[in-house]
Amino acid sequence: MFRYVDFSTITGEHIEHIARSLLAAPEAVRPDASQMIKDLAEKRSRLFEWDDGLVIVGQRDKRLTLDAFCCNNGISMEMLRILTADLQRLAADWECDTIETICFDPHITSVIKHLGGRVESTTMTLAVEPSNG
Repeated sequence: MFRYVDFSTITGEHIEHIARSLLAAPEAVRPDASQMIKDLAEKRSRLFEWDDGLVIVGQRDKRLTLDAFCCNNGISMEMLRILTADLQRLAADWECDTIETICFDPHITSVIKHLGGRVESTTMTLAVEPSNG
């Protein structure tokens, strides 16, 4: 399903997709766009695309990290099954034993769990109301 995109062939559409992926994360924990582009340029991460979206993946120890994800027309279970199979093949090629990502969308989290994913940690946030005194 997905195809590798060399840094020298990244287009404006790819940049838009990367920006949409970054903006999905809350500002306080949003990845740094310039670092993401630098990692792509220096091949510490790789961009893969398909007709409807893209992923940026990296590697940490024996984990394939899914660092960015964007899909134009929403996420279907079938699309995620195909993407998961592609990611699993890539992880095996890179000698990784786990695929890891951070989810900010409850729907994506639910789908990943349905595909066999498990939660390793949970980040909790509690808004603090400003005091008037």
